[in-house]
Amino acid sequence: SPLMETFPDCGNEIIAMSIVKTIQNTPLRLIKSKWEKLYLSKEIKASLSPNTLNHKLKLIGSDWNKEKLFFDHLLSNTKHLIFDLSSIVSYSENLKLAEKGYNSEHLYLKQVNFALIFSQDINIPVAIKVLPGSIRDIKSFKYIIDEMNLSSSIIILDRGFASYDLPNLLKEKNIEFILPLRRNFEIIDYSIPLENCFTYRNRGIYWGSKKIDGNFLYLFEDVKLRAEEETVFIDLRLKGIKDKDDLLKEKNKFGRIAILSNIEDDG
Repeated sequence: SPLMETFPDCGNEIIAMSIVKTIQNTPLRLIKSKWEKLYLSKEIKASLSPNTLNHKLKLIGSDWNKEKLFFDHLLSNTKHLIFDLSSIVSYSENLKLAEKGYNSEHLYLKQVNFALIFSQDINIPVAIKVLPGSIRDIKSFKYIIDEMNLSSSIIILDRGFASYDLPNLLKEKNIEFILPLRRNFEIIDYSIPLENCFTYRNRGIYWGSKKIDGNFLYLFEDVKLRAEEETVFIDLRLKGIKDKDDLLKEKNKFGRIAILSNIEDDG
């Protein structure tokens, strides 16, 4: 019903296209014939000629206000949101959003970025936003939180979004967050006492926490990961790639994962 309310003139076509493309990745010119072979075509009346679809897709794709209204419906039913960025390489001369930027493989190519939000509560995607290819993780995230109604949500990010100013930005927007940190972040205190423990997927985990600048730093140590990483480091030392000083400097990081959050909770 939110889809039909938001796109009353295109709702049936969106549903029909989605069903056909879920069954098989079909080009626009074949969607009508594929749809007519399904029993649902008797229940849902949709105009699926290539010209009609081309016109309607342009209308839908250019109306961000309606897209946002539909996404807001989906977001209203969820609390925990997973955010990530993906990209598709494009050499089209007519696609203005295709700009040069670094992809996940660190290649500098013309691409289109997609900001994706997934609900951990209802287990479906709840928002997608197309962005110029030159916009990277942090900027894309800032753009999305300015555009979308994410207050009272808990945003879960990956280490690619870690930055020192991001927690302040999220605090301004009244958004709770869970943000893993890269191991070289100066804010990480590896001397936090790890006095608590639990098991996760049959792996022993020690943990501790500390309040830092109004947020909470959680430090976890995966016992199995620690042993694996120390073994690899010793091997590198024997090969002459690392030395004793490197081992002493890095040893307190083995198997340890730091997460920054503005949520005070059990580890």
